[in-house]
Parts: sequence; C-alpha cells; structure tokens
Amino acid sequence: MDAIDAYKIYIAVKNHFTLDSYDYFKYNKKSTATYDSFLKRKDKVFFAKLGNRKDEYLENFLVANFLHDPKIWVGELLSEESEERYKNWKRKQESLTYVFKNEMEFIDGLNETEFNKLFHVEQGEHPKIIRMYLRKEISLETFTILNSVLNFIGRYDKVILDPVYKEVSKICKKYQPFLKVEKSKIKTIIKDFLIAKKN
Repeated sequence: MDAIDAYKIYIAVKNHFTLDSYDYFKYNKKSTATYDSFLKRKDKVFFAKLGNRKDEYLENFLVANFLHDPKIWVGELLSEESEERYKNWKRKQESLTYVFKNEMEFIDGLNETEFNKLFHVEQGEHPKIIRMYLRKEISLETFTILNSVLNFIGRYDKVILDPVYKEVSKICKKYQPFLKVEKSKIKTIIKDFLIAKKN
C-alpha cells in the first residue's frame, strides 16, 4: 500500500472516531483527504512506513489504536506498543462471543428483574451498566454488543446530558459497526444467562 492510500484510510478512520458528522460506513470509507493535502504534511514518511508495514490489516490496526486514543499521532502508530495493542484487539475480535459470555458470567447473582435494573436510568444519573463500563468491570466490546441487541444508548441520549456519558455514547455508537457478532447468538446467551440465574 502506498503512502497516499495509507493517509486516506488514516484520515477516514480518524474522522470516524473524532467527528460527530462523519460516518466511515455511511461515506463508503471515503474521506475528503486529497493528494494536495497529503503533500502539505510534514509527516508524509510515516504514512509510507505505515502502508508498507500494515498493508492488509491497516484499517483494523487503526481502529484498535484510535479506540485507545482518537488523537494518536501517525508516528506513534509505528511503535511496538501500537502493534501490541492491535494484536490484543485482534485476539478479542476472534473470540467476541466467548468474551461476551465470560463477562456476562461476571454479572452474577441476578434474576431477570435485577438484570433489567442494570439498564434503568433515573433523573439523568448513570445507570448501573454505564458505571460498570466506566469501572472497567465490563469491556467496551461487551458494552457495545449489549447495546447492539438492547438499544439502550438511544434512550439514554435523551435524558443523560453530562460530558462523561456523551463520550461513552459516542465511542459505543462509533465502534458498533466494526464489531462482527451474530445477534441471534448474543440474544441466546442473554436468555440462557437469565434462565440460569432463575434456577
């Protein structure tokens, strides 16, 4: 992959995670990045190295790193730390259902009513599921997968207005299209989880 192509993908993925107005998938993975704007950059050499080293998996590599830091500089993406971050992300993607199931087991001792209370919001306060995510008791992946089947973020957006929540909402909605899971499997896991807690 040449430097300009790497630059265009970098800009598109970065814009997806940083701009409310841009959706990577809605715009068919295109951005307004041009050859002229590329030539004006002083860090062009890093895009050449990025394209050469990451090539086939550049998009996923960028997603993994922009999730960590949406403002990460292109030069930092060539570090061992960024590569390790991608490898950890990739391992999780390859076992998303397993990760989700394990983290659902982590929420133990609940019946169906108590489970529903995890998502209940009162007077604009953070519901328990948000607090669990913020305390890192569940991963961003599990949180986002839950939202993909329960659609609670849309409801919360109308009543929770603080900046911490807004960041949670944004990263969840931006990340969700990148997660490849079968919703039917997720619903079955949740159903089995609740049945298990009843017994």
